[in-house]
Amino acid sequence: MAVQTRGGRIEVCWGPEANTCNAQSTMLFAVKGSKKTTVIFMGDIWEPRTLWDSRYLWMPLEMGNGTMHLPPPQPWTINVKTGETALKQ
Repeated sequence: MAVQTRGGRIEVCWGPEANTCNAQSTMLFAVKGSKKTTVIFMGDIWEPRTLWDSRYLWMPLEMGNGTMHLPPPQPWTINVKTGETALKQ
């Protein structure tokens, strides 16, 4: 699924195509901290054959220079006081 914004194309996850890691966008949530504002992508992942096992995807959007990037799903943390995030590799 491709996602468009007013500013242009969102490049998300991996590969050349824009997608949201098989998640349907629910909302974007801003955490305004003392050092930065982090925008969190919130999406739901429906499994048509096993709806009872559907999941959610929350990942921080990487934004800058007029672009947005959604990193591949992985564990991450956020300091809600400063707004800073860290991806756990």
